[in-house]
Amino acid sequence: FEPNTSLNRAMAATVLYKLSQTNSKLKLSSTNKASFSDVPSDAWYATAVKWAAGAGIVKGYDNGTFGPTDKITREQFATILYAYAKKLGCNVSATTSLSSYSDSGSISSYATTAMKWAVAKKIMSGSDGKLRPKSSLTRAEAAAMIRSFAATVA
Repeated sequence: FEPNTSLNRAMAATVLYKLSQTNSKLKLSSTNKASFSDVPSDAWYATAVKWAAGAGIVKGYDNGTFGPTDKITREQFATILYAYAKKLGCNVSATTSLSSYSDSGSISSYATTAMKWAVAKKIMSGSDGKLRPKSSLTRAEAAAMIRSFAATVA
């Protein structure tokens, strides 16, 4: 399982794809029309990346790539889960102040709403007074967030 290994973009798409395929409450359709120059059609993660992009829960980069081996940060994963919940039609209005976290000022503007939602829904929590939004997410942290997400959404 390698719990302390960083989650990458291909792994994140695959986890959500499998979750969507195995949990009827989290099933999400996809146009599967997305293609990226760095996602070979025979890659182990190709179907999952196409599904996630086609469903509108992940995006590629401006240069037409996906970056499948790029590490996912905590704020990026919160943003992906927020987009997933929105696409499922879930109420994503939950919010909370993040001012008690000493690093809340380092959250990217695109991720602020998602981070507030993830903390409010207890999908994400901080430690030692920090959320570590720019830190790469470990597989163990991702598993905990997915578990909380599934319990909250399903």
